[in-house]
Amino acid sequence: MALVGLGGIGKTQIALRFVHTVKQDYPTYSIFWVPALSMETSKQAYEDIARAVGIRQSQDNKEDIRKLVQERLSTKAAGKWLLIIDNTDDVEMLDGAGRAEGILDFLPQSDDSLTVFTTRHSEVAQLIAGSDIVEIKKMERKEAVALLEKALV
Repeated sequence: MALVGLGGIGKTQIALRFVHTVKQDYPTYSIFWVPALSMETSKQAYEDIARAVGIRQSQDNKEDIRKLVQERLSTKAAGKWLLIIDNTDDVEMLDGAGRAEGILDFLPQSDDSLTVFTTRHSEVAQLIAGSDIVEIKKMERKEAVALLEKALV
């Protein structure tokens, strides 16, 4: 699934709210967050996920930790999880664009889990989520106030 909308419209906040709802309603789900601002930030997030799920790299560090995380989360033994890939705006970072492997090369696959992307670009959303896209539009002031009031209660 992809959340798409203008920068600053609230995609990340909606994803955070979704995370809190999932954690409250489905406490057995593991929640993972990967910022896609750069390959370095996404790799650091994968290293954090590896520590959280107990993956240890060999002494020589030859294995790519992102591949190890992908393999672990793709197994039934990993249980159910929600993965948020935030700020997925750069197509070259997604597919690697010939320079290296991209974020899509390390996405785990599981029938019992969900990956949600946030992006500013409809083309990126279609590439990663097909038709499973939620477009976030600008709210009127009245709608925004109502949403905030509901969140505060």
